[in-house]
Parts: sequence; C-alpha cells; structure tokens
Amino acid sequence: MTMRVVLGFSDSSRGGTSRSALLFADLWRAAGAEVLVYSPDELHPDRAGAARRAGVVTTQSLSVLQEFEPHLVHLHHAAPSAATLDWLRAVNAKLPKGVVVLTHNIFGQPLPVDFGRRVVVGLLGDWVAAQYRLQSGADPGNLRIVPNPQDFSRFRPPSSDERRTAREELGLLPSERVILRVGSPSEEKWSLAGYRRLSETTDAGGTARVRLIGAPTSHQALANERTFVRHEPVDDDSLLLEYWAADVFAHWADRGESFGNVILEAMGTGLPVAYRAVRTRDNTPFEFRGFPSFHYTTSTKSWLKVVETVHAGDRFAPDGLAPFAAPTLVARLTRIVGSGPAGADAVYRTCLAAFATPSPIGRTNLARVAVRHNPIAAIVKRLRLQRSGR
Repeated sequence: MTMRVVLGFSDSSRGGTSRSALLFADLWRAAGAEVLVYSPDELHPDRAGAARRAGVVTTQSLSVLQEFEPHLVHLHHAAPSAATLDWLRAVNAKLPKGVVVLTHNIFGQPLPVDFGRRVVVGLLGDWVAAQYRLQSGADPGNLRIVPNPQDFSRFRPPSSDERRTAREELGLLPSERVILRVGSPSEEKWSLAGYRRLSETTDAGGTARVRLIGAPTSHQALANERTFVRHEPVDDDSLLLEYWAADVFAHWADRGESFGNVILEAMGTGLPVAYRAVRTRDNTPFEFRGFPSFHYTTSTKSWLKVVETVHAGDRFAPDGLAPFAAPTLVARLTRIVGSGPAGADAVYRTCLAAFATPSPIGRTNLARVAVRHNPIAAIVKRLRLQRSGR
C-alpha cells in the first residue's frame, strides 16, 4: 500500500509559506508517499509552474481531496483568523474518519478545530512551542518540533565568480558594502523604525548600500540613492543573487520571527546574520545562537553595530544546519510513510516518534513569553483575527 498524503496550505504569494509547503510536498514524495497538494487559493504562477514541472498534483477542489482518501493530512497553516478557520474547517469536513492530521502550526496559536484523536501539533521551534503551551494549557503529549525544511543545495555559498556576477547583475560595485533584508510584505514582518535608523546610518556612512526586498509599502519612504526598496518578493533565482551579492543580512521584525526561513537561507549561503530579537513574541531564532554567523541582538544599538561591522569574508555555511536540511526531513518522513501498511494508529505513533518533543526555554524566557502569550491573550487575539476576516 502506498501512503497517500494531502499537503494543505493557503498562500497565493511566492513567499516563504508557499515555498516551505511545496518543498514539504516534494519531500513527502521523496519519502515514498503519493501526494496531493490542496490550496483554497490559486497558487502564484511561479509556484504552480514549479509544482507542475516537479510532477506535484495540485487542486483547489475539496471533492478531489475527498476522493483522494488520504491516510495523513499535513496542514501548513497560519494563525486562526476567520479565513484560516474557514479553509481548515472545510478540509476537516471532507476528511475520512480516523485520518492522521499533522497541523504545521506556523505561529503557535491554538486552533478551535476538532480534527479527531490522531492529531500531531507540529511547531517550528521550542520558543513557539512555549507560546502554544502557555496559550492553550494543552497536554504536551502530542506537541512536536517540525521545522520548515531548507534546500541548502540551492541556498549554498557562492564561488568568487558567482559572487562577482551577482553583484554585476544587481548593479553593485565591488567596493560597496551591501546590507540585505528580504521577506514578505507584511507590516509585522518588518520594523519601519529599525530600517529607518539603518537607512539614516547608511546615508551618513558613505559606501554602504541597503537593499530591502519584499518590504511593505510603508517602507517606500526610506528609498533614496543608497537604499533600494522593492515591495514584491522576488523569484527564487533572483533571491539567490541577492544573498550572494550581500555582505550582511539585517533582520528586524516588529513581531519577531516565528521560524526564520530567510535567516537559515542566508546562513546557508554563508552570509552573516544580524538578528534583532523581540523576546516577548515570536523568537525561534533564539535557538540559532550557536551558529558563528548568527548574531543575536536585543537592542537597536547592538543591532546597528553588528550590521555595520560584520563581514562575510570567505563564504561558507556553518556547521549545524543539518537538522533543517531537506535530506534530514526526508529521513523522518520516510519512517512515517513506512508505517502506513500497519494502519492509522501505527502512522500516528510513528509520526510522534519521528519528531522531537519541545525543550524548555528557561524560566526567564518563559516569563517573557507569558507577557503576550497566555489564555486570556489567546482569546483576545482570536477574536481580533476573526473580526478582521483575514
């Protein structure tokens, strides 16, 4: 019996959510599963084309999903807004009884959806897992760390010729220091005040250039001779050029970072990262502090100092990225797919065994998390999200 897996997500952009979800679909196929990708939204043409070329079957039809009769459903979902709950509940209504559900919970907020008793709550890191536990009061027995997979065969260090070519294609001089930030154009994923300070510092500094790729429209006011602002996220080939051409990756988001695809991609290309932490909100990059190219800062002054002083030098990916690499995830998924013939209970138990349980983040950090992540705050956030309709 070939295990059938549905990979469900809702993202019509070519940002990190769609890239991670479709990479997971590829990995499930590499693990031996038959895969159907379901999205209530039409995929971005770039993502749809890539899926088609890879032989991944995609659908917007709930009837097709139901007829597929999956053994496991992997739901890659955001916070429980009205729109998120609509598509998740619609999927849930079409699932066969007793199916195993892996909810890949990006922001660590509890879902008011009953998927049955064989549910594995996948969380991106220990920090987000702490947020989930504090908001839900849930028994941690079914909580597991399921990181977004990274394709380090693509996001790799450049050769000297590749770096020179990347700079030439982007119109950058060899003598210029290039400060990069890429991301999705969501206001909370960027800090306007932080990048304003960075832009002002660069204007006074002379030869440095700032490139803000995928920034929200509010950041257009920062554009000048030395600060380049683009609002639309670029395709994957262009994104790689940006990493290869840069000297430092400067990350600051108002709400922190629930995982950090772009941070890991940058480190995979050998680029040093300056990360400005928000310790009361999403802060999974707290767990990356052991990487020599990752600089964890907690103040504007320290962040700016790192951005201004660190340099890529010889480009190499740091040791320790393997837990996030696609081959590592394939090995875990292969264990799950191999349990398919034994039935749903075996698949559920193997899914739990394939991923690590969350580790404690320490009392001080837990207190920081509890400021904004607790049962009362969870109710308030859920009501706000549902009123927004997004």
